Amino acid sequence: MTPRPDMFAAILKADPTFDPVWQAFRNRWSAEADLPMHVAATALARHLIAKLAAKDTAAFPAIFAVVEQWLAHSDRYVRRVADIGLIEDLQNARLHKETNPDDFQPWLGPKAKAARSRVGASWLELDAKDAS
Repeated sequence: MTPRPDMFAAILKADPTFDPVWQAFRNRWSAEADLPMHVAATALARHLIAKLAAKDTAAFPAIFAVVEQWLAHSDRYVRRVADIGLIEDLQNARLHKETNPDDFQPWLGPKAKAARSRVGASWLELDAKDAS
């Protein structure tokens, strides 16, 4: 099981280029007793989108294997950060300038694909309510 305080350790191992982003996040939130991991997940999403735009995807299999572990073998908090934090942000078209949310599809494992579908269904439901 991936504990909350250690959830990004495996990401840093899978993608050492995330370390400067992680360190900036830790510095920004150093006064907090509990780091807001959903904010770190947003930073990771932006980092991954930038890597995708640069066609620097060599680490993606390892990164998304970690995400799959978060979704499959973690406590509720870590799963929610992965699902609502990372997966939802990867789906956010406003964060994509040169890429598309669907471009991540080849690297998503079964749990991440299911989370992506849930997020998409939630957005469609909200859009339908807004239209009525």
